[in-house]
Amino acid sequence: MIQVQTKPHKRIEYHAGTITMCVAGSENIQWDFELIRSINGEHKNSVELKTEATEVQREIIVGTILANLKCEQIKWT
Repeated sequence: MIQVQTKPHKRIEYHAGTITMCVAGSENIQWDFELIRSINGEHKNSVELKTEATEVQREIIVGTILANLKCEQIKWT
């Protein structure tokens, strides 16, 4: 007999998103990203920036997105 649980114990979700913010050294204010949520006993979030940016800009934008996730200041659509 084979038994399989109905609820997954591991799951990875990919969510497309945008953030509007000014970053020093760039005229761009609209940034596209992908939020990757991993659920494996605990929730882990990571962000992959899709819009071209320097490493410093990337760190600022990703940090801002992750900080807003922790504060639940994200608009899910």
